[in-house]
Amino acid sequence: MPAVYELLNTWFCCEYTARECGWGMRDMHYHLSHELFVMMSGRTSIMSENKIIPVEKGDVVLFKKHKLHKNNGGTEHGRYAVNFSDKYLNTYFTEKASIALMRCFDHEKISIPPQKLGYVSAILKKMESGNDEFAYLAVLLSILDVFAHNDESARTDGNQEDVNSILEFINKNYSTINGIEEIAEAVHTSKSYLCQKFKRETNMTVTEYLNSVRIKNACAMLEEGRYNVTETALNCGYSTSSYFCKMFKSIVNMTPHEYKRYTENVRDI
Repeated sequence: MPAVYELLNTWFCCEYTARECGWGMRDMHYHLSHELFVMMSGRTSIMSENKIIPVEKGDVVLFKKHKLHKNNGGTEHGRYAVNFSDKYLNTYFTEKASIALMRCFDHEKISIPPQKLGYVSAILKKMESGNDEFAYLAVLLSILDVFAHNDESARTDGNQEDVNSILEFINKNYSTINGIEEIAEAVHTSKSYLCQKFKRETNMTVTEYLNSVRIKNACAMLEEGRYNVTETALNCGYSTSSYFCKMFKSIVNMTPHEYKRYTENVRDI
């Protein structure tokens, strides 16, 4: 079963969620808003577009809008998710201020110093209460920019490095890949080993992930409006528009034409 996108049009939201040990997302998704994933306790891993990111208490993973990701799960853990749209930023801040506040999103992970986690937690609770959340968001984004140098110490293990090379190859070559054998050859392994390892580490098949990447890029092309459906299908590696439309509907839960109209209607959210 292909992954199903969760197209969230969030103006602003800050919420805390606790997860049980062993819980994990089955499907990739992305948002039409930006997201901060703030880890308050425990450990998990985040599957992003081109790598698996280990996350533990005090880590913040940053997703710009349209970036595919999913929480793979890990130990019992608690996290805050903060989502906000471009329209939200532009409503409360000048263009210059918005650019400065979004500078921390140049990093995919930032580690909060342990002695500062209580301070960040207090900010998040204020944001969650809904009172003057834009002011607390500005403070949070500003201090994350200060902490950003800590994300250079990202931790990976051998298994994740192997899977990361697969993710990277697929993201760079999704439009021209002709089969799993081509991916296996590129990362110097057998087809059977690649499929088993990828499924074990990501809870997805290689084909499911390839289609997720292709459809995600198709969504971006449709939003830009430069290509029609047939051209978009070919540019994303599908030989026929009929199969592309079938795959698009199974993943996005709407046809390419419906998606294009949908994003036009929510563009200013």
